[in-house]
Amino acid sequence: MLNKFFITIALALSITTSVSAEMMLFTSAECSHCQDLKEYLSTNDLYKNYDIMEYELFDNEENKLIYLEKSKELNYTAGGVPLLINGEDYIEGNNPIREYLATRPQIELEKFTLTTEDQSELKEILDEQSSTNNKNGIVISIIIVIIIALMIKRR
Repeated sequence: MLNKFFITIALALSITTSVSAEMMLFTSAECSHCQDLKEYLSTNDLYKNYDIMEYELFDNEENKLIYLEKSKELNYTAGGVPLLINGEDYIEGNNPIREYLATRPQIELEKFTLTTEDQSELKEILDEQSSTNNKNGIVISIIIVIIIALMIKRR
């Protein structure tokens, strides 16, 4: 059963617990190998299954700076795309990235359903917060729901 105490503890734990690092995929809209890889990842639902965040470099200065920063951190000097970064590992190229992912475990996502009692309690909490016209309460409620989902995802 979810209650205010559990939600408070979950919020406190989430503040002190770091979220697992995602894989970073650098691509360019003008790169045919990137397009092939992106289609493969999408078709096989691998963006979600491996927690891959894509950074498009074509016409995106912020992503280019991230690319350069990560390349420098890893002593990566080839400057190519597609480039996958996973922690200290970097893999360049469509086929090498596919082969690398094939050797990595996918994230196991659990099905999650709130009981009717949990839904009622969450609704009660949200109603209390919205009835006091507290905008911060709504934001906190959204954060709590996200935190609960992340905690369940981590199991």
